[in-house]
Amino acid sequence: MLRLVIRTPRKTRTFATEGDEVLIGRRRGVALPISDPAADRSHCVLRIEGGLVWLVDLGSRRGTYVEGRRIEEATLGIEDRFRIGNTTLTIAAFGRNSGAAAPARPMAAPRVRRTAPAHDFGAELRLMISRAPWYLTCLAVHFVALLLLDLVAFHTVAVDRGERMRASLPGEILGPESLAIDQEPLSPEDLPEDLVEPQELPEPPDAAANTADKSDPFPPAEIDPNLRPEAGVSLGLHGPQPLRRPLPRAPTVPDGGAGIDKGDIGAAHAEAADIVRRSLGGRGILRGISSDRILVLEGNYDHMEGVLRAYAIPFTLVTRNQLLTRSLARTRLLCIDCGKRPYGIEAKKLVARVKEFILAGGWVITSDWSVDPYLTEGFPDRVQRQKPTRRQLDTTIEVEPARGGSPLLEGVFQSRARSEWWLEDTSTFFKVTRGKVHVLIVSRDMKRRYGWRVVAFEFRAGRGRAMHLLGHFYQKDGNKLGLVGMHRLIINFLLERFARR
Repeated sequence: MLRLVIRTPRKTRTFATEGDEVLIGRRRGVALPISDPAADRSHCVLRIEGGLVWLVDLGSRRGTYVEGRRIEEATLGIEDRFRIGNTTLTIAAFGRNSGAAAPARPMAAPRVRRTAPAHDFGAELRLMISRAPWYLTCLAVHFVALLLLDLVAFHTVAVDRGERMRASLPGEILGPESLAIDQEPLSPEDLPEDLVEPQELPEPPDAAANTADKSDPFPPAEIDPNLRPEAGVSLGLHGPQPLRRPLPRAPTVPDGGAGIDKGDIGAAHAEAADIVRRSLGGRGILRGISSDRILVLEGNYDHMEGVLRAYAIPFTLVTRNQLLTRSLARTRLLCIDCGKRPYGIEAKKLVARVKEFILAGGWVITSDWSVDPYLTEGFPDRVQRQKPTRRQLDTTIEVEPARGGSPLLEGVFQSRARSEWWLEDTSTFFKVTRGKVHVLIVSRDMKRRYGWRVVAFEFRAGRGRAMHLLGHFYQKDGNKLGLVGMHRLIINFLLERFARR
């Protein structure tokens, strides 16, 4: 049980609920809607836990304030208040659903930083002067530590650059796993000793002897039990599968090492789409499908719909509520944009909806933040969220194909060229399960800097399939090779999905 008194400049009202959790925001459907312009659609949540009322801000733009201080999390008691814009909310009473009465006084003070009382300025100045030697010593130690770190980083970059320059000499190719279409296949003698090629897929038996479950159009391939992929990279249970409508050749990217113009990202995607179209010989891409076959779940920070529009591919843009309520009987592909993480009951419903869609035969593409919770909670045996081992910054990373290959990577990478993708300071790292997930793209550069190496992966579940890319579909940075490669990967996935319409 929780009772609040809500005061605005115009009126005062009371709110009471028997639940232990109250979601507060400006959108319809929340437990406690408020109309203050400073409130987000899902602004904060109150939760009774351990005999306390916990106030948690949900990453709102204008913040939640307790005693004049902006907070992320605080504990409140009776008569404690917090503010959202010009709306003040006071805890009038609370208790568990068992019927126990709420205490008559606050149980715990808000966990916020309080302003210390004013002191004599002269005394404060004398105290600061007395501590000056200690401050100077700490400053000197920090300066020396930063200098040593800069020297180590400079040495690492210099060594790495020297290795790439030696590798780019005539007669050699950058990256041992180049997937250029015109490259001669490696013979077994050329492979490293710790890698054994998977056995070829067996010929399908005749119809009379076929006793396999025909509900799964993609039965698992037989994988050599002696296969030992490198750490963090796996061929997956199904192994590489041939594209049923393969692309003719790899695109040629003029000035591929040049950076993307983020000031005109639409033009950058249009140019990438033209390059991919030319590699298709001018043929159209998925022009004959209806818009209800592809759904895009709108996001706050990414827009897969921008990539689809660059190819004139029909689609339908839906909100989270529409995804929960509409029929997915005709939907074949769901693209989930990167956006604010869903919370509470809404998150559980969305995860269950997406998982049910995949198991029933649907295909899903997710980007960056949307891996959590849609894949990490829907398929925790395959994907787990991870934190960076070191401080993460907005940067670009070099990416390369994972060992083992995949038809989905046709035309994504080119020989003697470096593909760069954007990595945000808030990008979500993840760990995948060997044997259940097929890793597509990795980054040794990212592994060296942040401790995790998987950039893109895909897996099958039930009769469906899911693919995830670290970074954004539309809001991109890096070089043109990276942007064209990302387009080619997405188009390969779409052509594979709609090859048998």
